[in-house]
Amino acid sequence: MLVCSASFAASTPFGIWAYEDSDLYVGAFFAVDGTCKLTVASKRDDAIGGYCKYSVAGGEIEVREMSDSSGNVQPMGGPIRFKYEPVGDSLTMVGDNGHRTPLLRVSGLKTETDLFRAK
Repeated sequence: MLVCSASFAASTPFGIWAYEDSDLYVGAFFAVDGTCKLTVASKRDDAIGGYCKYSVAGGEIEVREMSDSSGNVQPMGGPIRFKYEPVGDSLTMVGDNGHRTPLLRVSGLKTETDLFRAK
């Protein structure tokens, strides 16, 4: 359940974020306790997703571990990286090739489950 207030969430990466275009869908929920839920899905190819753990150093967020709903750790080819900018409250997924995908903060959902249920 989302536990942070709107003013707290607006100055941190914590909360619900999403991106979608004709080729890609990204949904992310970052909790205060270092846990997250993440889906990255190509509309033409594979998808990864599940529960995750992340670390933060400065404005860099790194997801290194993902697991399914039973807690079984899923293999990852490498970390998934995000960059958070407090000025402008923006979150960007940064690909290995330097490609940047901007996510938007999602408001109006009671829990992160509402975001992932829709996909």
